[in-house]
Amino acid sequence: RKGLEIIDSVNVDYTSVSNWTTYLTNTLLDHQIITEGQSFAELIKQHMDRQGFVLDPYPIAIPHLKSEIIKKPFILITILNEPILLNSNQNDNLSVRYLLSMFVPPDDTMAQLVSDISGKLVEHLDNIDGFMEQPEQLQALLKQSYLMQLQKLLNME
Repeated sequence: RKGLEIIDSVNVDYTSVSNWTTYLTNTLLDHQIITEGQSFAELIKQHMDRQGFVLDPYPIAIPHLKSEIIKKPFILITILNEPILLNSNQNDNLSVRYLLSMFVPPDDTMAQLVSDISGKLVEHLDNIDGFMEQPEQLQALLKQSYLMQLQKLLNME
């Protein structure tokens, strides 16, 4: 069920963003993923400052968070109308055209599925522009990962 919950949580947004923290906070509030915006905004900002979300040299950032303030899983694929500049780990400002945001409550099964998605996405980084033209591909990859995980569980029994 948890895997299905994550698959159902995938949203695609084509938009302009001037402040990524405000954008994510408002989107999560709108979808009732979080109940309080200020603490989320501070937490995601700290997380970004600590580890950076930009996959240098690719035009994608992957904001992610596993926390008690996340009420249910949420995956947001954001395709930006105009690129935004975000800090990398090296404190360079890099141009980002895509955000793949993944938020889960503290749950190992969900965290593993989210980790699988990140791994699958990395395989497509060299063709990220083509891949993001059809963001539903990510949902298909997610379903594949989930089915593979289910198969592993069934084989263990």
